[in-house]
Amino acid sequence: MSDLKLDAEALYLELKRGVQRLLTPDTALVGIWSGGAWLAERLAADLGLAAGVIS
Repeated sequence: MSDLKLDAEALYLELKRGVQRLLTPDTALVGIWSGGAWLAERLAADLGLAAGVIS
């Protein structure tokens, strides 16, 4: 059994930093309804972008 402990909030902050480095004026975030919409919506809100969802 592994003792690996994952910190979801720390992982999110690292993802957000990575996305921030890639932002351009034309950047759009889209989440996949079946699994990533909530993440795209949170990133968009934190980064001041419009959110989109596709199914």
